[in-house]
Amino acid sequence: MLGDYINHTSFTSDEIEGGSRRLKAGEWICGRLTEGYLASEKTLDAYRIINGKGLSAWGELEEIKMLLEIKDAP
Repeated sequence: MLGDYINHTSFTSDEIEGGSRRLKAGEWICGRLTEGYLASEKTLDAYRIINGKGLSAWGELEEIKMLLEIKDAP
């Protein structure tokens, strides 16, 4: 059971590539996978807003999930 849990905590290359494509399409990151990505101005603006709210780590995660329109993340 622990081995199965650990297996699911690691990203596959397909998950990394797919996630990177979605983040880039949403203009959350800029750059290329082979060169590395940078946070976009959109991301930095969102960070400043969320950080300024004084939320807990869980609250920040909930805000990020809403921004990214993630419905099934833990």
